[in-house]
Amino acid sequence: MTTSYRKIAVFADATPEGLRLFGRAALLARRLGAELIAVYGGERSPLTPDETFTRGMKAITEVVRRHDAADRAHAAEEMEPLRMAAEALGQPVEFQVVWSGGEDEALRFLDCDLMVAAHPSPPHLPPSWTAERLLSLNGGPMLLLPSVWPGDDHGRHVVIAWNGSRQARRAVTEALPLLSRASRVTILVVDGDRYALEAGHVPGQDLAEYLARFDIQPVLHSVASGEAGIADTITREAVGLGADMAVIGCYSRSRTLETIFGGVTRTLLRDTTMPLFLSF
Repeated sequence: MTTSYRKIAVFADATPEGLRLFGRAALLARRLGAELIAVYGGERSPLTPDETFTRGMKAITEVVRRHDAADRAHAAEEMEPLRMAAEALGQPVEFQVVWSGGEDEALRFLDCDLMVAAHPSPPHLPPSWTAERLLSLNGGPMLLLPSVWPGDDHGRHVVIAWNGSRQARRAVTEALPLLSRASRVTILVVDGDRYALEAGHVPGQDLAEYLARFDIQPVLHSVASGEAGIADTITREAVGLGADMAVIGCYSRSRTLETIFGGVTRTLLRDTTMPLFLSF
């Protein structure tokens, strides 16, 4: 079982919001000894009216080459503030430009162990790069950092939102590199009586025993949601416990039902004010 991340990809731009996110991701990569990849959305320059009349393979190839060189130079100029920020932090970084029109394939095959994104996204990133879309395309885990979260630190006290589902188990497994470095881990069980396996079963105890194998000693915290709703209860309890990150397994019921009726995942993605570790 891995206890570290090899590559961390951050979706950032050169705006103040993007630079702040990039700095947070760079500090995380340095702390975990991971490689850092900065992913930026690039627009291809349009052809001029004269270029649309280009004929012949050699001439067309030259037009394509010239545009590609100009587009890459423009992207490098746009990302220069990120490069300078990485240099100031002493964190090596690899830049990847995802060009418009080919986002789905590029994001689907992005080679990383952890994605880092902001909520809301930095303003110069493509509007379609929402946390939900990045998660569904790539399938890898994501650390979602709200822009309103103060400071750069997170993950000292981690709350695991536990309901015993496959998605929650996967989220815990993928969050192990962060859980193993936390000072405190709390297993938060909301309405645990709904999924107790048998009489006398304590929801969350099996997870506590699993984490103990990695020298993680969590505290069990069970509450009832009442009329507040599960998402609001998770947020309220995590804040009340003084947590600075929550681990969430996304869509423990079908995404179709979440779309029609709403759900915990969509509410948290929309309203979160604290860092979320999300697993799809």
